[in-house]
Amino acid sequence: MKTPLSQADFRSLLDFERARALRAGRPLSVLVFDVEQSPSGKGGGAAVVRAAAERLRSTDGIGWLGRKQLAIALPDTGEDEAERLGAEL
Repeated sequence: MKTPLSQADFRSLLDFERARALRAGRPLSVLVFDVEQSPSGKGGGAAVVRAAAERLRSTDGIGWLGRKQLAIALPDTGEDEAERLGAEL
């Protein structure tokens, strides 16, 4: 299971993946969830984090955009596939 990256690390990952997608002409989707996450990892947000992290491919990234915004970077993933994953989570 992947551990969510910090906000700074996730933004760096997004910059890298965006540049790679533009060079290769491939899609990049990003899902953003508003979650309640306590520092101890308990609460409703923890379940979303676990569910998301367990479903990710090795090429996907998960991280925080802010205190309550969890994001998932989905390289080589089109809009339809990203919508399906977002609905499942």
